[in-house]
Amino acid sequence: MGRWSGAPTSAADVAHEALLSRTSTVEALRTLAALGLAERTPDGWMSLDRPLSEVAIQTGAEDDYQATLAEHRAERADWHAVIASWSLPAATDDDRTHAYR
Repeated sequence: MGRWSGAPTSAADVAHEALLSRTSTVEALRTLAALGLAERTPDGWMSLDRPLSEVAIQTGAEDDYQATLAEHRAERADWHAVIASWSLPAATDDDRTHAYR
């Protein structure tokens, strides 16, 4: 959970970065640990690499996970279409005149 690395991070540092109270942060870290997403080590908290799909199944939120995933994929496809449109030739004044007739 180290800000830019996999280094262990104290709960106080996580709380500071997340703009949360230390109590709320510790509670959240314990929840993440119970789900196999974080681990407390002697040097601090570390994030664990566990697929969110597994956590969704474990918590009974698979339908929500799949819906969110589909939504994100659709948004990503829309964004890719916008980016692809940037490489199209620019419209000219003549193109605009014909479009409004």
